[in-house]
Amino acid sequence: MAGAWSSLRARVRADPSWAAFLAFAFLAGVDARLARIAVLACAFLSLVSPTRRRMVRFTAPAAGALVYMAVAAAVSAALWATLSDPLLRPAHGFRKLTKLLWFAAIPLCAAQVDSRDRLVSALGAFVRGAALTAAADVFLNPLLALFQLRFPTEAQVAAGLAPGFGSALHSAVAAFGDDAVASVNRWIYAFGRAENFSAALAKQGTLADAQRLMAAIPACICLALDDARAARSGGARARAAAAKAMPLTLLLALGLLVCAKRGPALVALAVSAAVLLARFPRRAVFATVAAVALAVAASPARVRYAALPGELSLDRGGRALMWTRLVPALHAEHPWGVGFRALTWEKCFAIDRRTELGQDHVHSVPLQTFVELGWIGLAAWAVWSALCFRQLWRLASRAGRPDSDSSLPESIAFAAPLATFSALWLCSLATPNLTDPATVLLYVFSTGLAGPSLLRAAGGR
Repeated sequence: MAGAWSSLRARVRADPSWAAFLAFAFLAGVDARLARIAVLACAFLSLVSPTRRRMVRFTAPAAGALVYMAVAAAVSAALWATLSDPLLRPAHGFRKLTKLLWFAAIPLCAAQVDSRDRLVSALGAFVRGAALTAAADVFLNPLLALFQLRFPTEAQVAAGLAPGFGSALHSAVAAFGDDAVASVNRWIYAFGRAENFSAALAKQGTLADAQRLMAAIPACICLALDDARAARSGGARARAAAAKAMPLTLLLALGLLVCAKRGPALVALAVSAAVLLARFPRRAVFATVAAVALAVAASPARVRYAALPGELSLDRGGRALMWTRLVPALHAEHPWGVGFRALTWEKCFAIDRRTELGQDHVHSVPLQTFVELGWIGLAAWAVWSALCFRQLWRLASRAGRPDSDSSLPESIAFAAPLATFSALWLCSLATPNLTDPATVLLYVFSTGLAGPSLLRAAGGR
């Protein structure tokens, strides 16, 4: 143990900015606030290092993000000064633009990851962080679901009809005061009290956790394939690494399943299947069928997918109403947009009274950008997306070159950044994740991995 700690201290001293970046990669899969602290530490340590400072270069994804930020700021500022609709909040949205500033860390990532080994290390740190999130969801979410079901209602407590275990739970919470009981009830009754364990478990999953796991699963598969190649080349450590990859992937998948979020689960399945199809066409089909069967068999997921047709109903007030009714009406009324994050539920409700309570977005990044920033903003988002895909594809194309000693790819880890970004991008089509505090850092991490230095290293031989 002492030897391992000394080795860690030596590595940190040798390159402290790289150590801070690995901490950021790990924490991006666990907690957004701590990840921000780590990336700021990495930026400071890079600035004071002449070597790192010289390596920081603008990349295509960073340039595209800068254009998008500039358009969002310019349009929002203009609308803030001219828009007079009392149901919108352009001033509030303009202050939210600071969320986009984290995209400035893309060149920092590119400067840190300048070799294949560093790419694998960064991806490994991210996957391990996501595994910690998955483990917490797998063990804690069922306990929280049981707590919600067992905690008695106020009517049961008042009538003295609370079950023994439920009464004990109520007494334990009440020991902290009436405010504690009220807070627990608000948490339990948010969006209605769950009727059974499956529904209660589905309520525990967060979209932030689901998207972390969604992004980590294809990255973990790429690393597993890379380990499999190393294992074939020989070495006990390589074989041990390959053996650990499958349980880690299963843990991530189980965590995503427990989160019971349909979009991230479907996207993770699609991107992972694409990665496997590129390498093992026949086995990938079997693995995909098995994953679908597992998702259907799990009751929390089954409840969520059974409700999927309801999204097509306008009366429910979900995505179908937003995309076919609210978006056209908002664009017709405000063709230049309403401003960044300026949309309110009151405005949506004024257009159509079937709008879900509290919805102040339209559940889609491109459509949300269209509503907020008009055609100019949508074009900026499309250009940024194209630049990201082009840069990441340049790196991923290095993964398919056959090794002289094996039919396996030289390093399929080069495809992991593209797979991770593709998952985030596909999820964004039906989820407003571009400005989500936790997901922004995942975008930064994935798009920042394909820098000029790594592209040159990947093109070696």
